[in-house]
Amino acid sequence: MYIIQPLVSIISINYNDAKVTMDMLASLKNLTYSNYEVIIIDNASPSDNPDIIKETYPKITLIKSKLNLGFAGGNNLGVKVAKGDYLLFINNDTIVPDGFMEPLVNTLERDKSIGMVSPKIKFHWDPTLIQYAGYTPMNHWTIRNNSIGYHQKDDGSFNTEGVTASIHGAAMMVPRSVVEKVGMMTEIYFLYYEEHDWAEMIKRAGYKIYYQPKSYILHKESLATGKSSP
Repeated sequence: MYIIQPLVSIISINYNDAKVTMDMLASLKNLTYSNYEVIIIDNASPSDNPDIIKETYPKITLIKSKLNLGFAGGNNLGVKVAKGDYLLFINNDTIVPDGFMEPLVNTLERDKSIGMVSPKIKFHWDPTLIQYAGYTPMNHWTIRNNSIGYHQKDDGSFNTEGVTASIHGAAMMVPRSVVEKVGMMTEIYFLYYEEHDWAEMIKRAGYKIYYQPKSYILHKESLATGKSSP
């Protein structure tokens, strides 16, 4: 951990999930990394009052979009007001352990050729099971890829950090300098695939996509869209 910690902007989207978002914010309060700001974008929640988030956590920045801009559009709103050297995009349906930030920042600090980094992602309902430990390359015919380690036991087999084919949108850290060079996420997808598109653009700009298992999050998964949603 660095004595001088670069500022990290934590950006997360709320959509009809104020309680879930506040659970995530409660876990952020325990971070051992101290230099960060939190930006919550409410994506025009139709039946939920996001003001309770700001009332409960007054230090955060709450942006209330008049329209549902989707995953990319909502996050891009956060980028426009973020002040951090690093931008951490994290799903609101996640819980983070106290030391999860340092390995991600240290990875990007030590290797400027890395353009994006994701932690290991485990299921909140069973933290012994992995959801993401990197991605296989996307098949250009089927537009499909596979999450490495998916539903496998977290027994140490997936603890090797390194370059991976794509990033996971539930938790991804990107240096501001990379965003300034490559641009923000394209908003044409609305929901899903936008992080893979962004990772591809960042790779084409000469950067590496990285998996860092020294950090992990717990993901409740699909709370905004529904577990059975196509």
